[in-house]
Amino acid sequence: MLFTRMISCTLVFLYAIVACNFPKTNDTTEIEEEVLDTAAQAAACHEDRSLFYGFINNLATELNATACTSDDECDYLSLKKKCGISCGSYIINYELHGATMNTAAREYAEENCDQCEEYLYEPCMEPEQEPPSCVENTCRL
Repeated sequence: MLFTRMISCTLVFLYAIVACNFPKTNDTTEIEEEVLDTAAQAAACHEDRSLFYGFINNLATELNATACTSDDECDYLSLKKKCGISCGSYIINYELHGATMNTAAREYAEENCDQCEEYLYEPCMEPEQEPPSCVENTCRL
């Protein structure tokens, strides 16, 4: 019986050595590749987002979209859930340019932000913002 115990313990000991010294069958390269793919996609989405902001800035400049004569013309253009942007807005003369800028932003995002298609938008907890006003013929805070 002592001999049987010694064999059992020896087998357990050998199994432990074998199990610890040989590589496991689940390969970590798949996980590493997924992490790299996710990082690459996030970087590409960041690039798309930067280009989107540039587009919005250029369009606003081209349209002179911040020009105003009264406070009631000014409002926020929501950029929320467009091109990887969880929260965000742009102050414009919404009365004159809101529809044009909204349509252009949506269409640009649909056509140029494909790297952000699977972006997981964070909940947007924007604080209550004061309404923009027309100061020196420009919509701003």
